[in-house]
Amino acid sequence: CGVSGDVIRFVMEFESLDFYDAVKLLASRAGMTLPALENTGEQKQKKERNERLLKMMYEACSYYFKMLRQPEKGREARDYLNSRGITDEISKRYALGLSYDSSGLRNYLLERGYSDRDMEECGLTSDRKDSLSERIIVPIRDAMGKVVAFGGRVYKKGDERPKYKNTANTVLFDKGRTLFGANYIKDLKLSGGVKEIILVEGYMDVIALGSKGVLNAVAAMGTALTPTQARAIKRLCSSVVLSYDGDEAGKKAALRNAQILVQEGAEVKVAALPEGMDPDDVIKNYGKEEYLKFIGEAKPVPLYRLDTLESKFNLATVDGRAKYASAAVEVLRDIPDPLEREVYAALVSEKSKAGVDSLLKQAAEVKEQKQEEIVQPPIQSKEYAAKYIAARAVLKSMLEGRNIVSIKDIDEKWLPDETQKKVYRFIAERLSQGKEPKIAFIYDEIEENAELSEIIKFEEKFVSPAAEEKYLKDCAFLLANEYLSDYSKALVQSYETESDENKKKEIIK
Repeated sequence: CGVSGDVIRFVMEFESLDFYDAVKLLASRAGMTLPALENTGEQKQKKERNERLLKMMYEACSYYFKMLRQPEKGREARDYLNSRGITDEISKRYALGLSYDSSGLRNYLLERGYSDRDMEECGLTSDRKDSLSERIIVPIRDAMGKVVAFGGRVYKKGDERPKYKNTANTVLFDKGRTLFGANYIKDLKLSGGVKEIILVEGYMDVIALGSKGVLNAVAAMGTALTPTQARAIKRLCSSVVLSYDGDEAGKKAALRNAQILVQEGAEVKVAALPEGMDPDDVIKNYGKEEYLKFIGEAKPVPLYRLDTLESKFNLATVDGRAKYASAAVEVLRDIPDPLEREVYAALVSEKSKAGVDSLLKQAAEVKEQKQEEIVQPPIQSKEYAAKYIAARAVLKSMLEGRNIVSIKDIDEKWLPDETQKKVYRFIAERLSQGKEPKIAFIYDEIEENAELSEIIKFEEKFVSPAAEEKYLKDCAFLLANEYLSDYSKALVQSYETESDENKKKEIIK
């Protein structure tokens, strides 16, 4: 076929793996040991431990799968899936299951020789109860098809709990590296190739599209795409269409994630879905052909951004055209290829009546200015850095609905509030007002900025749920201590400069 390379390169391309995983796969098939990785007793123990936990996750998946197909216990869950157009065939394809109660999984795994420690280490149980009890279960697999985590969705009428709950990061599962559906894309590559990948927001979107025969969709494990996930997508296929919700938050998330994919060298387009509809809504209401029509009409990132800007301004007025041209310069700035930039500048010129040369000159000046503004956060000490890391950690966990540290445990005054950092207290304020804890709501009310990006992409890997709980509680204590320490110092300083004895007594109190 004209492609060159060695056996490792072949496996990397064929299995959509990075170099390290391709070598591991080949070594495993050949019965070889990788000396540099497995030449110590500790490494051997870790490998055996991971194999045991992976086997347990397979057993858990099997239990959930069988429970969904129980004639009586699984009936309500099956009816819910059928109401969403998810047939038994699709249910089997994605190995959907059911957590019927809080004790069944634990009892099942205990009978098979697994311990409570094993289950808690993989996020299956908490306080000896199923972490995803009374939910429809979605197995989350790594690129090799091994079950590494689970997602759960409520299905009973009147259930007021958050709709979705996912396994937290564990020794097996790193959501910043995992793509839901990647293993199915690999199967498609074997059976005839994949022309493009459709990137959606969540695993239920992948399943909904699969139920109508659209099988080339994947989802990141959260709204924010990581560079690692972007590289994994590009290994699967270099052509990507983003199909996010048609609301404002979905549009902003699509543009942010599109830029990450572009930086990794992917060919990226963005599909514009009807306002307020997600892929599930579109394919259920209009059918497969109409949904694929939206995908076929997807636009390159610069054109999508310009169209989005155009809808915000009245181009029939001079003022509207001027504001459109000024905003469009930001889009032109981000186009790396000079010829491509000139083509888009001509489009902007046609709509705004601004000259092409003026637009290109302005874009170059803005780009130079932006590069000068890119500086590291003003971290002057380890304590200063720790305060921001702690704030990012607790807010990210809240936005993901993990309830380890809740908004009730945090005083907004503990959080950073510098001129450029007000996003911290903004998020805390909205959560305390009862906003549903999810990342998407932020983009309805705040412009994206560097600090917001730091919060959203914040990731920390933990060896167990207990370790994660300790870390987040330590972060909360650190924020409290930092605030109280600063407050105490301010009081001492005001006491020392105060001459009124009554006021000094008040300060002491």
